[in-house]
Amino acid sequence: MVTVTYKKGGLGRVLDNDDHVSGLILEGDMVLSLPDGYVTDTWYAFDSVDEWATEMEEGDIHDVGNEAIKQFFYLAPRARLWVFFKSGAESVISVEDYLSQTGGKVRQFGFFAASGFPDLVADIAPYTTFINALHGVHCPAVAVVGANGSVDFASGTELVAMNVPWLSMIGTTETELERGDVGIVLGALAKGKVHECVGWVERFNVFYANRPITAIATGNLEAAGVIAQVTYPGLAGTYLSTSRTAVAATDDLATLELNRVMHKVHRGVYTALLPKVNSPLYVNSDTGKLDAVTIGDFESVANRPLSRMLVDGELSGYRIFINPDQNVLSTSKIEVEVRAVPVGVANEISVTIGLTTRL
Repeated sequence: MVTVTYKKGGLGRVLDNDDHVSGLILEGDMVLSLPDGYVTDTWYAFDSVDEWATEMEEGDIHDVGNEAIKQFFYLAPRARLWVFFKSGAESVISVEDYLSQTGGKVRQFGFFAASGFPDLVADIAPYTTFINALHGVHCPAVAVVGANGSVDFASGTELVAMNVPWLSMIGTTETELERGDVGIVLGALAKGKVHECVGWVERFNVFYANRPITAIATGNLEAAGVIAQVTYPGLAGTYLSTSRTAVAATDDLATLELNRVMHKVHRGVYTALLPKVNSPLYVNSDTGKLDAVTIGDFESVANRPLSRMLVDGELSGYRIFINPDQNVLSTSKIEVEVRAVPVGVANEISVTIGLTTRL
């Protein structure tokens, strides 16, 4: 008998952008011991679940952390995952170290909370401080937290009251291991384009091959800004219920995909315009207004990342506007306005069916 096995990954193929780059933070009892060569409070990159298993063979990682990483690579096998081994609750996640070690490329983070409300807000405070700081250095990202399964969302306001537009939570049942389901959402984000809702049924069947996910009743979860695993009658598989974030439903950034689109516009325009800092700003000597060529130059530069997003289907449209009446000679500042039109999401499909005697 001859057995032939295909081994994948030898070509080292990579995705054509950094939207897949993700980060997972393991803290405290999540990391019982690390193998030789690994230290806490440091970022390490992994490109496959096999690489993770091999590297951590001599270490001792909590089952919840291992489960999250398995689920992540199950959904996004070509993605890159940066893992941070946080030394303890009191340790600070350094923005400077993050930028120097990862290049600031992480687009979505996952982390865990040991308890539910009301302690959840305090539990994740170090993470919210860290990610808010990333927005300030033009490295915005979204995040999903896996919390204790006993969280009660009866009032439907707990998470939304936090008013954190880039944060989502994965709701679980009572099983502690299911906190690792944060890897499901993280993997779906890494797999999808920035405009895609992780609840898109046709695109994201998140049924995990090695452990069936117990679907839970959504109840008030969506109103509370919590993602759940759900099933649909007549359709095989397990899916994510929503992509809501921890803000009111009326907020411009009430979903993960709206955040991700905004973040990609932010990063793209910032990176494109950065080389123009301290460049000449010519004005019309007769009117004192910005010269049309200067305006055209800045518009052309800002247009590059946005036009790519439009071609990739990540935007419905956009407009770049530079007011020619700006007094740049006095302010030495040019203001550029970008208006982006996002892609809609079919959260509900309403069909009317009836019988008739004729068409």
